[in-house]
Amino acid sequence: MSSPGLRYSLLRIMLFLGCLIVLWLVGLRGLLLVILAGLLSMVVSLFVLRGPREEFSARIAERVDRKAARAEAAGAHKVSDEEVEDDEIGRSTGEGTADDRAARRTERRHDGL
Repeated sequence: MSSPGLRYSLLRIMLFLGCLIVLWLVGLRGLLLVILAGLLSMVVSLFVLRGPREEFSARIAERVDRKAARAEAAGAHKVSDEEVEDDEIGRSTGEGTADDRAARRTERRHDGL
C-alpha cells in the first residue's frame, strides 16, 4: 500500500472489526455491540495506530505546504475571511463596488491600530 491514507483507513476498519468480534464473543449483541466496538476501537487506535496516523498527517501537511508554495510563487493574493465577508455583504446589500468596500476595510484596520 503506497498511500498512507488508505493504509490508515484499512487499519482502522480492521481494528473496528476485531473489537466487534471480541465483543460479540463476550456476548454483546445489537446496537450496543456496534457502539461499544466503535468507542473501543477509537481509543485503541489512538495508541496502536500512532505511527500510521502521523505518517498520514505528514503527507497531508507536505501537500498543503507544496500548494501554498506554488500559490505564493504565482503571486496569489491571500484573501482574508473579513474580505470575503465584506464582499458577500456588499453584493447582497448593493453597498458600493469592491473598491469601496476595500477602502472601508482599510479604514477599519487603521482605526483599530
